[in-house]
Amino acid sequence: MDVNGQKINTNISVNGRQIIIEFPEKVIFNNKLLVNFNKVQQLVTGPASVYHFSAKVVDSEVEIPLGVAQFPTF
Repeated sequence: MDVNGQKINTNISVNGRQIIIEFPEKVIFNNKLLVNFNKVQQLVTGPASVYHFSAKVVDSEVEIPLGVAQFPTF
C-alpha cells in the first residue's frame, strides 16, 4: 500500500523457497511496504519460521539485505 492506503500493483512469483515481489510501476521513494504472508505454510518442526528480506534494483543482480522477520511456530 502506498502512503494513501492504495494498493500498489505487484507481480508475485515463487522460485523454490524464494518469494519474488516485482513492482511493475515505480514505487515512490520513502514508502513503507506491508507484506501479508497469506497462504504461506509455517514449518511444523523447529521453534520459529525465519524470513530474510532483500531487494534488487532494476537491471542489477546485487541483492541488498533489508532485514529478518521471525515468527514463532504455533
